[in-house]
Amino acid sequence: FLKNVKLHFEHALPGVETIVQSKVVALREARVTYIEGRPFHAYWRIRKSLDSASAASNLGGYQDFDFPMQDIAPYVAEFANQ
Repeated sequence: FLKNVKLHFEHALPGVETIVQSKVVALREARVTYIEGRPFHAYWRIRKSLDSASAASNLGGYQDFDFPMQDIAPYVAEFANQ
C-alpha cells in the first residue's frame, strides 16, 4: 500500500489534490465534510449488506441525512486541530 501511495505522489502533477483513505467495511458509515474545524455537511451511508460494501457504490443501500452535526462538532474540531 505505502509503495503505491509513494509511487502516486512521485508522479502526481503539482497542485493535484489527493485523498487517501482506508476502506471502511461497515453497514453504517458517517461521511462528514468540515471547513476550519466545523462540520458543514454530513450524512450516514447505510449499506444493504457487508457483501455490497464498496467505496465506489452503495448498491442497495441509501444515504440518511438526519445526522447529529451539533453533537459531533466537538469531535470534528478536535480531529481537525491535531
